Amino acid sequence: RGPPPARRAGAAGGEAVALEVSAAALERHGPSVELALVDDGDPTTAAVLDWSRGRGVDAVLVTAASRSADPLVRAPSLSRDRATVVLV
Repeated sequence: RGPPPARRAGAAGGEAVALEVSAAALERHGPSVELALVDDGDPTTAAVLDWSRGRGVDAVLVTAASRSADPLVRAPSLSRDRATVVLV
């Protein structure tokens, strides 16, 4: 299965943010992520934008196992202009 994508990004020298559905799921990411949050909608988006000084993130990797399109639809609100959004 391998490490979570956010941990891989951190190991590659990038700053990574991990959003998960539970605190237990966040534990998988370890110290290689700069910001780890339980996703709670708008407050989480505000925390990510605050962390990125209002710019948003450069890339979003959506690895959610969901029948809903919500994680993918929400990605632009976390992202800077012309960011890369990848659905895994």
